[in-house]
Amino acid sequence: MEWLIPCSAQAFMPYPNPYAASPGTYELLVAQIGFNTILQTLSVEGGRTIPNNVPLTAVSTTSNVGKVRGLVTGMDGAVISGALVRLYNQQGTAVVSEFTTGTDGAFSFSAAPGVYKLSVMKSGYIHDPDEITIKANFELVKDQPIGSKVLMTGTTILTTTQEALSNIQVSLFKRDDTTYNLSSIATFVTTTEGKFLFEQGPGNYEITAGSDDRNVSKYQLATSAVKILATGTISPSSPILKLSPHMVSGQPVQEHATGTVYDSFSKAPLEHVSCSLKGVTSVMTDLRGKFEFQSLLPATYELTFSKEGWATQTVAFRIEKNPETTTASSPTNDTIMTPSSFTVYLQQSPQGNLGAISGRFLDIFEVSTDTMKITGTPNRFVHLYVYRLTSKSITYVSLGATQTVTVSDWEFDSGTSTMPILSTITGSGTVNGIDMNGTFRLEHLQPTTSTMKYLVFVATTATPSESFLTPMKKTNFETASSDVFWWQENPKDPNRSHSWPLVDVTANTTTFLQNFNLPNY
Repeated sequence: MEWLIPCSAQAFMPYPNPYAASPGTYELLVAQIGFNTILQTLSVEGGRTIPNNVPLTAVSTTSNVGKVRGLVTGMDGAVISGALVRLYNQQGTAVVSEFTTGTDGAFSFSAAPGVYKLSVMKSGYIHDPDEITIKANFELVKDQPIGSKVLMTGTTILTTTQEALSNIQVSLFKRDDTTYNLSSIATFVTTTEGKFLFEQGPGNYEITAGSDDRNVSKYQLATSAVKILATGTISPSSPILKLSPHMVSGQPVQEHATGTVYDSFSKAPLEHVSCSLKGVTSVMTDLRGKFEFQSLLPATYELTFSKEGWATQTVAFRIEKNPETTTASSPTNDTIMTPSSFTVYLQQSPQGNLGAISGRFLDIFEVSTDTMKITGTPNRFVHLYVYRLTSKSITYVSLGATQTVTVSDWEFDSGTSTMPILSTITGSGTVNGIDMNGTFRLEHLQPTTSTMKYLVFVATTATPSESFLTPMKKTNFETASSDVFWWQENPKDPNRSHSWPLVDVTANTTTFLQNFNLPNY
């Protein structure tokens, strides 16, 4: 079935006044609930619009058509108008449809079943395309938070002389907080002052230098981790990449120097700790707090561990030639390192009125028919979400009269998005007799308020399942004229191991969580 709609009746024209368009060619986007979205090319000549009618095809509830709708919001949850939302094919190479949000920040598309990409564009903001699946006769609600762009600046220097290095290619990677994979974002060649800069939105990033064809033979690779918070705060505020010349070949070397950095309070592994070997190079700890240096010449070294918001710690170690003789029957290493490895504990120091959450996830195991053991569970994924106290109006019928009440309940700050604001993984193993299994730590957290709390969710997988969120309705308003619900955690999610809802965080303080509180444990 088709309807012929006069162009002058539509409010989606891309110029300010649809009733007084200048001569030329225009694109008219017509979007109406219950109809397929249409992008029509129009010509205005001599006061006439050609064509002067646009056919809209109704979406049948029995046809193989699905729908996606949502809100474009800032990281603070406020709706954003004037954002261009585009629906692409799965490859992201062709625009299927597009929509510009109004004052309510809402968008809506109808499309055939399949996999698509949603992209949001607005000056001064940045958005990672969201892959979605549209199903036949099903409405998908998928809000799209976008972050303000922040200017990230840093410097590359030579470790031996501390001089600035120009003409060095610096590469920026973004880390996926659910899969932990890195994707290349941009590159920048340093200025004469050794400066580099990138403009990005909130997220976790890794910066590398010295790895391109021009510099790989001159310098060892240097890396630095950078985090941009939703507030626009950059940590560290101005990263420094310390490059060192490659070692001379043919010399005896220690294959590698390794170690692990932990939080002294919770014993959880610390990621993104800068491990700087004076005069040589610097590396960052990984998700399990581990670091490694390779190809070190015999010498005495000074190793400094630093992380914004933590007390800096420096240790010394020595690599020397092995006095024993290597033979075919009794092989030995060319060098000996003292100590042979490192276990480092850093203490948190107050930083910018931010807080942290540390904890340990424990589980019960059956040792025998009458004996149970509680122990920390390693390698579980810990995701952090924001809960906000949200007020909504509910209209219902009581004793034949229509009533409207305002009800408040906790709801995910990100709407229907399952993307956490932070993720980490629980620790594993035993170090110096200390059990590290199940420990975790989440840092740089804004203090909570009476209307904002955190949810700490422990899962068996890095990516939250589709059933992670569930709409919760108020059961005492059965006669409500429309569905009003709050998006909350689904306690029956198959990937859920445990969760701590409505967690409070205080400035310059670590909140400790544990799912078992037994004496002497």
